[in-house]
Amino acid sequence: MTNYDLVGTLKALYAPMKVCPDGCVHVRHASTPSRPLFYFTAVAAPPSVTTVFIQQPQAERPQLLRAASLQEMHLSPASLYLNLILLELLVGAQGQLNLWADRKLVARIIESIPSNGKDYSSLKCPRQRPDITQHIPPQLFLVLNGHILQEVYDKILHSVHRPLPPQIEIIRLKWRAGLERLTYNISMVSLNKTLLFDPLLNVASYGIIPAMESDVQITLACTGKVTGFAAFKLHLDIRREFEGLRKIPRIDFVAQKYCLSKQRFKRFHIKCDCRAQCQKLFPPVYFGKAYRKKCNQRCRRDLSSKRGTSRYNYYTHQNQQQHIN
Repeated sequence: MTNYDLVGTLKALYAPMKVCPDGCVHVRHASTPSRPLFYFTAVAAPPSVTTVFIQQPQAERPQLLRAASLQEMHLSPASLYLNLILLELLVGAQGQLNLWADRKLVARIIESIPSNGKDYSSLKCPRQRPDITQHIPPQLFLVLNGHILQEVYDKILHSVHRPLPPQIEIIRLKWRAGLERLTYNISMVSLNKTLLFDPLLNVASYGIIPAMESDVQITLACTGKVTGFAAFKLHLDIRREFEGLRKIPRIDFVAQKYCLSKQRFKRFHIKCDCRAQCQKLFPPVYFGKAYRKKCNQRCRRDLSSKRGTSRYNYYTHQNQQQHIN
């Protein structure tokens, strides 16, 4: 394979590339197209081996890829293409804004929502649904490599018709700015403070998005006064720090949570805890339904007594204390 055969193939594989007259290839990052990240120079060699020089501009060297300014690798053409693709994936994943939820959270929400069109007045304890979980990706992205995934965003916008169930008290998202320096401004407010306190965040209302993966935790604390649907609003604005330009369109949406009164909250969680405990003690494979029924009755009686009350009142008291402070 000659120098220019290889360059032609690289050009076909890589969109953000520019071939210079001497046969080198400038690989450019999508977020900064005017600044090349690497120069690839292919030189003629025996048919089975291609010698590639990878040179990174001194002023543009990311901390993630600190190395000698000039490295020489002897690779077969197939290995070269594979390494270039992996390099692009690495630079794309590390150099762009990402915001996502993991499979565990998404599965928990789906498993807790009433099925078969039932309303929230007949809440059922969440059941594991491996048939659904296996179809959920490991990460469900809202923002991927600096771009909002419109299909996911549209589903969130329509989620006002599918409220979060009362079991979902904490939502844990993840984000990462990668090689960009991005500022954010985030706010969340309850639209029904009789039912729902203003959501709590584990991050400041404004600041810099971490370069590495980190959590954004949202606590949705019901007041416990009455049972009903409570709407809340989220606003997120992300900009480039020095340019003041938006990295992505502003994210604004309204969602709902179904809140329970203190008494219903307590009864519901006792029922679900006892069911899970008795299913574990008397699995259906080995024991009849009568064993689990008797176990459930005993468990509910114990947890409903004064001895077990504090366990189920803690959440409400803790929420009230956090918002008072």
